Amino acid sequence: MWESMLSTMVGGAVAAGAGVLTTLVQARQASRMRYEQQQREDRYRLYQDRVEAYVTFHTLASKARRVLQDFTDDTADDDLERREARNEAHLTYVKIALIGGIEVVAAARRVMIKIDAVTYRREAFDSDLFRHVISKFQEAARRDLTGQDDLASILVETHWPDAPPRSRAKPSTTGSG
Repeated sequence: MWESMLSTMVGGAVAAGAGVLTTLVQARQASRMRYEQQQREDRYRLYQDRVEAYVTFHTLASKARRVLQDFTDDTADDDLERREARNEAHLTYVKIALIGGIEVVAAARRVMIKIDAVTYRREAFDSDLFRHVISKFQEAARRDLTGQDDLASILVETHWPDAPPRSRAKPSTTGSG
């Protein structure tokens, strides 16, 4: 009789221990899954922030380019407009410096150096040079976001669906009266 009670108690203790152990393992697994999910969400948010910063910088650098190349006379209003365009681009550059890839930060810095040089009249505006530094920024941003130097290597023409055939029938001009 004692043997059966002892084996029942030992069996109960083993079952309780296994239940506690199972609960702990499941809790640890759930915690690890939550952590991994948070990491994925953080990486996605960072990627979205990078896309936004790169697009905004490119847009504002292009705006600064238009402002910097359009001045034939140099008035106080012209100087103010140049500085405003430069400052808008610089604010986005700061965001890129914080979250951007290393090549993108370096390329954006080269763009800002050119914008600063023309804004503060250390250099004359050179359209070809400005186009070159902007294209280098685009290439660096593309590599950072897609991992590719050239998007054509990702999207081969054979992957595009054929355009639907165009209808040659003329629309009717009858009206309801």
